Amino acid sequence: MNRRTLLTLFLLAGAAAALVLRVPEIVLEPRFWAEEARVYFVYALDNPAGSALLAPHQGYYSLVPNLATWLATLVPLEAAPAVTTTTALLVQFLPVLVVATSTAAWTRDPRRLIVAVLVVLLVGAAGELHATTTNSQFHLALAAAVIYVEFAFEQRPVRRTLLLLALLLGGLTGVQATLLAPVFAWRWWRDRQGHDAAAVVVLGICLILQFAVVMVVSGEADRFEAPGETTGALIGALGDLAKGLLIYPIAGGLGPKDLKLPFGAGFLILGVVGVAAAAVAQVAILRRGPGRDLIAAAWVVALISFIGSRRMAGGDRYLEASSVLVVLAIAGVAFDAGRHRLVRAAAATAVLIAVAMNAWLYGARTSDVHDPGWPVWRQEVSAWRAGTRAEPRIHPQWADGVWTVPLPERLRTP
Repeated sequence: MNRRTLLTLFLLAGAAAALVLRVPEIVLEPRFWAEEARVYFVYALDNPAGSALLAPHQGYYSLVPNLATWLATLVPLEAAPAVTTTTALLVQFLPVLVVATSTAAWTRDPRRLIVAVLVVLLVGAAGELHATTTNSQFHLALAAAVIYVEFAFEQRPVRRTLLLLALLLGGLTGVQATLLAPVFAWRWWRDRQGHDAAAVVVLGICLILQFAVVMVVSGEADRFEAPGETTGALIGALGDLAKGLLIYPIAGGLGPKDLKLPFGAGFLILGVVGVAAAAVAQVAILRRGPGRDLIAAAWVVALISFIGSRRMAGGDRYLEASSVLVVLAIAGVAFDAGRHRLVRAAAATAVLIAVAMNAWLYGARTSDVHDPGWPVWRQEVSAWRAGTRAEPRIHPQWADGVWTVPLPERLRTP
């Protein structure tokens, strides 16, 4: 076994451990998250397999939660969330798998490979995205972004086919992955590479499908109507977007509550330094490529995602793929021997700080979406079957809203 294989296995094992240990309670006691049970699982319980797998929910078609919740109906009720949680973690692992097993020439440098895996694992990893199939679309959008980087290099036929299937899965699970179709198209027009053309076809078909669903499903076309004064809402969304792509990739959404964490003030200073260093690197990228296409792709995906989000509200979850693209572009500057040494130093500083900041916040980001005091699914099912609970409670259990799931009466008897 050569050194590269050993490194790949080490990185994959480390990333898998990080995903599991981020919130180990979710692995030990799997849970349903919000619409995952209330919408998808309930629908799968009440409808035949074909309908459960093909039905659009929440305004778009999403294969992963459809499939995961349908599979969850095939196991004992107490074990149902284990199916969806496992599926979500596997999807979450996919972008790391694509990078760690890359055959591109740049991965021959173990330093670059390690940095790339850390960036994909940590940067933009909002807590609300963790271990839930309803947010698998954002991890698959990240996988699509990583595949865009991969397709800059020649791929073996089998690997190319597998990556195209990953793009198809992303396009059939949400809208965001399909937003990379014009980016692939631009590079195909420039370089005339067959794998880029194939990616355009796959994502283009999925984009048409998703657009049709958004327009046809009752009540969903109005998601583009901003509340109140449209111009003000648009300006606000663009302001949030600018902060999201200039600050968020490096500082990881550092907020006032995070300053109370150990070393909070020190990390605030570190974040300011990192954002400034990243700005220097991005200016250098814009002045002279390579890397401009990654920055452009980040802005295209984030811009359309924010404007297309319900009422232009945006949010951190829309920024995962774009944040990773930005930091990967900056990392490319750090390893580019043709750049001025001061620019390379600034880029290296920005990447190291981005990894450090996002690693520091990796667990803390889940504080709003996990609480040890929230109900345990097995206990909720037992209480429901005993008649002491009208509907089993699921996660989250926030002060402003308690989530429950209405189960069919036929399931009361095991």
